[in-house]
Amino acid sequence: VINSGNFSINDVFEISYYAPLSRKVDLGQNLLLLLQDSEGNDVPIDLIPIEGTGLFKYNRLLRTDSLLSLPLGGGKKLVHMTLSFLPQKVYNKSADQFVNITYKTGDGNIIYPYKESNKWAKPFTIVTYPKKVKLTMVDDFTQDMAIEKEFIEEREYIFNQDPAEALEAGEEYTRVSIDALVKEDYEFTFQLLEYEDELDFGTPRKDSIVWLQIGLMPKSKTKFLNTRALIKEYGVNPYFESLGTEEVTFRGPGTSAIGANKMFGRPLTYELGHQYSDYNAYGPYVWQWAKTDRTGKVTFNVSFNKDFLDDFTEIFGVMEGFNSVEDIVLYIRAFSSNFDWDDFAIDSPNQYIGSKDGDIYDGSSRLENYDFADLKLQDGTYLEGLINLHKKDIALGTNDYYSYE
Repeated sequence: VINSGNFSINDVFEISYYAPLSRKVDLGQNLLLLLQDSEGNDVPIDLIPIEGTGLFKYNRLLRTDSLLSLPLGGGKKLVHMTLSFLPQKVYNKSADQFVNITYKTGDGNIIYPYKESNKWAKPFTIVTYPKKVKLTMVDDFTQDMAIEKEFIEEREYIFNQDPAEALEAGEEYTRVSIDALVKEDYEFTFQLLEYEDELDFGTPRKDSIVWLQIGLMPKSKTKFLNTRALIKEYGVNPYFESLGTEEVTFRGPGTSAIGANKMFGRPLTYELGHQYSDYNAYGPYVWQWAKTDRTGKVTFNVSFNKDFLDDFTEIFGVMEGFNSVEDIVLYIRAFSSNFDWDDFAIDSPNQYIGSKDGDIYDGSSRLENYDFADLKLQDGTYLEGLINLHKKDIALGTNDYYSYE
């Protein structure tokens, strides 16, 4: 605009620029505190004054808005740090390069009476533990539904040791198996509790966000049974140890944008393996959020009044052994972890089988001005399992007697 000369004295210009903040540092009287970034470079983040006796101490609050802003939440974190004295070079994060430090004046005089060296360094590791929480499903005997659940302190994979599939190995979770009736509407209630150990019932966590996913998954094709394995003693196929992942590719159950791993991400959508449908992919029936109340509870309205068998056939094709809705097994995953509203939105859910008739978060129902401070300090926790569908019982009766005239 300026070069063209097409402007007047009343026009408003907005100029943005970037300039690094720098200050003079006496490296002879201070230690450099370095933080190792994701690329393995030691980045200076603060100074630690050295007393005349050679002693030093460092008091900083471990907060996300302080200089000592270490990675927190989403599981145990290992943060590698270093104390450095008179280093010969430091890493400039803004310029993405190392900068050599000269300890001589312009006249060639030595500034400090000490010999500079990269060996004057002490590496150490800080381990951060988030607040331990667990997510359970609340029994409701007023509904026609059976819930089998078990809280497991450390998830164990016996046969599958592939880290791409053995998600959250060694971490806590709740395993569930739900039996519900088709054509029915339910209320699924979960409770989020902060706890110390297995004997601790827990303290309710209020104002945390819980996400719920319910739907067909790639392993629904075999009812989540591993058809390539056999338990000889019983002559049956075992369930997959990892329910939410694809075979071979190990994708799913969600993305890994902000969560500690795929277990705490937005559900994936999956392409169809054939061209006999008007749709190219399928997604979950339910993908929604709710905020815990003062008792740590959240409730989701879940409807099983869907054409599950038709959707299954459209996704996987006609398969032997799938003749009734009772042959359909759904996947359920509920979790609480740090997240981003935009990352968790499923855009255009109407283009996916399942999602087009479901209850899907598309970004429009986000909670504005939500405070993520406590959620960032909370460990990620989840509930995972299967939902078995059943038809309603039907009784056939006749009159006790017939009357003829």
